[in-house]
Amino acid sequence: MTRYEQLYAFLREHPASDAQTINRALGTSGKVIYYEIKKGMRSGEIQARKIAGRYRYSTRAGACFGCANPLTALFNRYLMTARRNSKAA
Repeated sequence: MTRYEQLYAFLREHPASDAQTINRALGTSGKVIYYEIKKGMRSGEIQARKIAGRYRYSTRAGACFGCANPLTALFNRYLMTARRNSKAA
């Protein structure tokens, strides 16, 4: 697993985590994790909220890994349904 995939999996299990908690859990140090968080925020898979003076990070509701574009996610869902129906027939 890449560091980003580890981050994404951690945030799915532990929503509203701050950067220090993420660093401790993934075994990274310093500001390494901020690059991965920023990459996820640019792609739309991770969101940040300021709670009690600290930024908390979590995954976006309804986002699947690798499908930041909602139209791509919708197409993939329809394609999966069509494939299931064609196997059943």
